[in-house]
Amino acid sequence: PNGKPEEVKRHVKERLSILAPGSGFVFQQVHNIMANVPPENIVAMFEAINPRQ
Repeated sequence: PNGKPEEVKRHVKERLSILAPGSGFVFQQVHNIMANVPPENIVAMFEAINPRQ
């Protein structure tokens, strides 16, 4: 929760490259987002997963 949005994007992209090379990965945030995470970091997470072209 303490990172900046650009750090969040970098970490998400790194994890996706390791856990889901290519495609076929279904992302689900479920209940794992802590209450003290800034909204801009949540947005950054989703932007990293599904970047707008």
